[in-house]
Amino acid sequence: LVERMKADGMLQRLPVPAPPNGTVVDMLSLPHSLTPRQPDAVWQAFHRCNLPPSHKDFIHRALWAKLPVGQRQQDWKPLEVWCPIDNELESISHALFHCRFLVGAFEVVNTAFRSTGPHPFDVVHLLQDDKPASLETPAGLIGWSAIITNWSLRCAKKHNSFFRITWESFCAKWFHTLNSWTSCPRYLPIPETVLAWFLDFLQRSSQPRPSPPTTTPKPS
Repeated sequence: LVERMKADGMLQRLPVPAPPNGTVVDMLSLPHSLTPRQPDAVWQAFHRCNLPPSHKDFIHRALWAKLPVGQRQQDWKPLEVWCPIDNELESISHALFHCRFLVGAFEVVNTAFRSTGPHPFDVVHLLQDDKPASLETPAGLIGWSAIITNWSLRCAKKHNSFFRITWESFCAKWFHTLNSWTSCPRYLPIPETVLAWFLDFLQRSSQPRPSPPTTTPKPS
């Protein structure tokens, strides 16, 4: 744990005088400041974003790249590096952008918002390359809601290998995630009319179902 904290820049070594009895002293302390994983503009947008605490906590960990994905835990859990949803190597990037159902979910968002204007729209570009806007625009926040939904289902699948996830169950969970924002007015980060419009679009979406993964199971 100490070595990982030092690698993450959370600990630093302090020079100390050698004690008279000749023993070696290795002192570590928190540095005065941590190198931010995101620019200040991202954190300013994050703090202005009004979401349920559990959802905001997830986004905070995602922005810090601190999600407990398989790749980050491979040193002590070498047999659990694969994503429980699609059996691909589970990196931060995979969990946020490339997991099986996220591909279809992002296309639903793109299709919905392309219908509102003449210009092409790419929610993944927004989430990856314009994070402040992703935390302050309806499309970006809806994109985050899909990621939150996918992570919730991923955790359920990881704790119960028999838990079955389909495109229909993903959409139902996604609908529930978004609908939870309306349950309390102070957790409504986007205009109510826009949220209602997208929820209706999600229900009526004819997005093709993602095909089953074709990758062979990884050895356990």
